[in-house]
Amino acid sequence: MKRLISWVNTLLILLFVQITVTSCNDNIPNMPSVTDGYLDFEYTESDDEPILYNTLNGGSEVKYFDGCIYFFNGNSNGRQENHSTLYRLNTKTGNVTTVCPDPLCKHNTPDCPFYAMDSSYYIYKNKVYYTRTYFLDIDVKETGGYGDFVSFDLGDSKLKRYVAYDDSIHDTLFGSELFVDKYRFFYSAIVDTEAKKASPTINRMNLEDGSVDVLKEGNPFDIGSSHSIMGDKFLFTINKRVYFTDETKIYSTDYDMNNRQDILSGMVISSKILTDGEYIYWGESDDPDNVNLQTLYRAKLDGSGEKNPIGIKTANWQLTEKYIYYLNPKETIIGKNGLEQRPGDEIILSNNEIRRAAHDGSSNEAVFSLIQDDINFELYRYICVGNYVYTAYQTYTDSNNDGTIDDSEFYQSIYGEAYTVLRIDVTTGNTYYIHCGTEENMGGENEQQKN
Repeated sequence: MKRLISWVNTLLILLFVQITVTSCNDNIPNMPSVTDGYLDFEYTESDDEPILYNTLNGGSEVKYFDGCIYFFNGNSNGRQENHSTLYRLNTKTGNVTTVCPDPLCKHNTPDCPFYAMDSSYYIYKNKVYYTRTYFLDIDVKETGGYGDFVSFDLGDSKLKRYVAYDDSIHDTLFGSELFVDKYRFFYSAIVDTEAKKASPTINRMNLEDGSVDVLKEGNPFDIGSSHSIMGDKFLFTINKRVYFTDETKIYSTDYDMNNRQDILSGMVISSKILTDGEYIYWGESDDPDNVNLQTLYRAKLDGSGEKNPIGIKTANWQLTEKYIYYLNPKETIIGKNGLEQRPGDEIILSNNEIRRAAHDGSSNEAVFSLIQDDINFELYRYICVGNYVYTAYQTYTDSNNDGTIDDSEFYQSIYGEAYTVLRIDVTTGNTYYIHCGTEENMGGENEQQKN
């Protein structure tokens, strides 16, 4: 027996009632103290935004849509004891709201549209697409699980179900999806339960009627084994063409994966490949033993001309309409390691600053230091919008100046029952902490620090 496992990632929904958010110090263990230089919320205009041609990543990344930053606090575990849900920040006003439309909802029962949403979600054309997975009872063996893939309209609050899973819940295979016109491109697998084999697939869903077509099937693998997800991966879409890579070539097809046109070949390409609508950007490893040492290249969208290095070495970069933002891969030893769960004698951070440059690599400048006198930052899941970087993060502070950083001096902004987003002003270096908690730990204010 074969069947298509439709995998999808997470939910967004809308709430217009403003919530209260947690303070930096009162309720979140190990949150570094902020003692001076407080400012009221400030915002400066800029027309620089993320580029919309490219694939949408799932995961818990901070996401942007139509003037708001979206983020999911907590972890989806199928039972929702921690009241985790989706939040959004109005970038111009600083207001933080839940997206759930019910101001009295605690987000911990199936009545909430966000109940048991996976922490991966996608926003496209004013709708949030996501998977919900939860157990119908504590005794999973007797009651089984439930899940579905839905969209929530941020304009009229209508929920639409595309796929329901009533027999088993399956993990996603790869956390990127591509939305264009009326289509959703996603990865899945065809499973042969008798042979205990699965074949990765590229699929296309019609968002108008929910129908799904399998466009390409990869080589089968043993269920439960480690495997390469798919030889071909979709990258972005522009001018009614979908661009793919097989990790040695970049090519484009129509929406049916027909009419293939090869664009670029002859290079070993990194997993991140983006476009600004005129050029294709990618990284190539300088050292196979150090993935942080990648040289960024670009070439014209049609493949004509030469591929050109743009003078940037990094593995962690973002593309906006005006800039390439990236983390500078310079290792820094910040102290001896006293963390229980971290190996090694020293704490070594891989990146030392945020930099940005024009798309051709010119006007390269540092905009924020991650290594500071009283606090050290590691960033992940960040997005660049206007004059600001929004990011989840972790910090290390040697508060007692003994040269060793222990667990009490380490903070993770994704902390189970709370989630903190750091906003960095790239023009001034000022930082602003946006806190969202749970029903139990609400109470406090967002804080801005002048650096």
